[in-house]
Parts: sequence; structure tokens; C-alpha cells
Amino acid sequence: NGATLTLTGKDFTGRDVTFDTKSVELGEGAELKTTENGTELTWVSGTESTFVKGLTDGTYVLHEVAAPSGYEVTTDITFTITNGVLSGETGVESSSVTMIDDMTKTDVEISKQNVFSEEINGATLTLTGTDFRGQKVTFNTSDVKLGEGAELTTTENGTELTWVSGTESTFVRNLVDGTYVLHEVAAPSGYEVTTDITFTITNGEVTGETGVDGNKVTMIDDMTKHDVKISKKNVLGNELAGATLRLTGVDANGNAITFDINNIELGENARLVSAENGNALVWISGTSATYVKNLENGNYTLHEEAAPAGYTVATDITFTVENGEIVGEVGVDGDSITMVDDMIVTTTTTTTAATTTTTTTTTAATTARTNSTTNAPKTGVAGVGIPAAALALAFGAAFAVRRKKNED
Repeated sequence: NGATLTLTGKDFTGRDVTFDTKSVELGEGAELKTTENGTELTWVSGTESTFVKGLTDGTYVLHEVAAPSGYEVTTDITFTITNGVLSGETGVESSSVTMIDDMTKTDVEISKQNVFSEEINGATLTLTGTDFRGQKVTFNTSDVKLGEGAELTTTENGTELTWVSGTESTFVRNLVDGTYVLHEVAAPSGYEVTTDITFTITNGEVTGETGVDGNKVTMIDDMTKHDVKISKKNVLGNELAGATLRLTGVDANGNAITFDINNIELGENARLVSAENGNALVWISGTSATYVKNLENGNYTLHEEAAPAGYTVATDITFTVENGEIVGEVGVDGDSITMVDDMIVTTTTTTTAATTTTTTTTTAATTARTNSTTNAPKTGVAGVGIPAAALALAFGAAFAVRRKKNED
């Protein structure tokens, strides 16, 4: 229903046929537009056929002025009545003339991208739809123009079209008016499956709430996200507070990763230094591990800007997040990254100085004279020599007296 049709004709004498409006039997839902008898009969089709009765022999033309919503205007049908018998090359059978409208066909470009608006290959996509009559749309594989590197999985025409995305958009041609659902069966490596996109085609115009721009439908995949536990410890395995830590990273394309400060779960007594989202996440460690959530695939570096008092700054730890798995040579254990600080060792060298006391004894030589005056003895080493000399003189005098007596 809904097609505006006209019927005109000429009899075998070449004169225009005049139509009697009373000779028209409208089908269910049809509407007659011609109000008076004339050489052109106009009506709007309904859900049943319309009968035009009492037509004389001649040649007639059925013309579609306007097609219903979702259909394209078709070509005219010419038929002839000779002795009450209909004939014609197209659409004529017995006493029926059937005009067929093709549905409106629209080409749609379908793009699979990442958050950087780059085309990504390896996503398995399906397209299904229902036309405006509520019937499932049948897809023709010959109507698919694959992008570079894409692969068509569907091998036969059917109600589901499946392909693997390439490095360029794929075009699905000749889609009829209706409602369609683009679904991601499997995401490429490093990406997460996204939600379906529903779009509608009405009279060749594509509309939708998400991912639709003109005749282009763009489905965007987020990168795979992962939660990482970061621990700062000493050599005894105890959590170490007070270290200033910085986390940076680049994705698979070499782009700096932007960290969302809402995705950090600080450990006990830890403190966030970063004030806003950026390419570096900085915090001061606490007495328990800190969690950094929703890290996308990429290469990361954990750097210690300042160690706690009494500890040395540790070397950087590099690790990779790939499809939800953390890989690294040092400090990586499952979902945990552990950076260990060595203590500062203070070495005290005690030097004992040997003190040598040298005692010097000085002997003073005294010469006695007969007329010398003896003073009071002196203290110290030098004063000892004076009384000793006096005793020697006395001893010598006594020895001389005794010898004299013996001689006498």
C-alpha cells in the first residue's frame, strides 16, 4: 500500500481513453484520487488489488508517481487489450497487471576502530536486520565490498552476514529500509568486545544513536584493561612507606598512556601526588600495597623518585600488560609488581692511636770545690745528684783518714 498510481490509455483509433470513476473497485486500504471522469485515473494502492472494469480495447500505461516509504519508483508497465485479452511483456498474466517495487537500497560503510580512530583488523563482526515489514533481511554476499585485509566468513546468502575486519572499512551494499544490528563476536588481540550498534535505514537515510555518521557506521573497541598491585618493600619483605613512585607507559602504537586518577586504590597511609589525569601517575607508598586499575595493553615503567629515609633508590622496573597478562623480568609475580629498596649501610672505622712515652733520664755532673756553697736540694731528676755527691765526698774523706792511721 501507499503507492500513487496512474492509468492512461489510447484506443485503436488513437483517441485517449476516458475512465469512469464508477468502474473502479478499490482494494482494501486503497484511495481514489480522481474525482471526475477523465483521461487519467489516479489512486493510492492499498493492501489488496484494485480492479478497473470495462476497459475497451487499446494500449494502456500503468505509471507509478510515488513509491511507498522504503521502496523505489519502478518503471512503467505497458499492456494491450485486444478482443478482451491482455498481453504485455512485463507484469501481465491473464487479466492481471502486477507492478513490483524494489525496496530502497542503501550502501553502508562499516568501520572497526580503536579509541585513537585507527582502523583495527581481526574483529569478527555480524550484521543482521529486519525490514520495515518485520521480516528478516536476506544478505547477498555479492553485495559486500571487503576492506583491505578483511575476510568474508559467510559463504552463502542468508539472514546473517559475517566477516573479519581488515585495515580499511567494509561496505555492505543494497541494504533495504529496516533496522539492523552490528554485533562483535570476537575482538582483536588486545581489545575488548564492545556493545552492539543498532541503526535504522529509512528512505535511504541511515540513523542511529551511537556510531552513525551519514552512511558510515563506526564501532569502537576499548583496549583490554587490567588491574595491577604495586608494592614497595624492604629486603626483609616488609611494606615500606614513604617512597615516591612514578608510573608511566606507552601503548602498542607508541602513544603515551593517560592515567585516570580515579583508577588508583591507595594502600594504607599512601598519598596520591598526581592532582589530575595525565601521562604519569605519582604517589607516595604507604604501609600496604597500592592498586592501579584498568591498565590497557602496553609497556610500563615503575620509577622511584625518592626513597624513604635510610634506604637507597631502587632501579626501575619495566613490565608489559598484554591481553590481561603481566610480563616482566624483575619484580613481577602474577598481578603483583614488587620494588625492593636496600637499606643504607653505615660503616664506622675506629682507629686506635698508640702513644709512646719516652722517659729521658738526665744525669747532671757535679764538680765539687772547696769553697763551694751548698744550696737546698732541688726536686725532679736533676736535684738527686747534689746529695749523692756530698755522700761521695764524705766517704772519700773517711777513707783517707783511715789509711793515714794505718800507715802510722
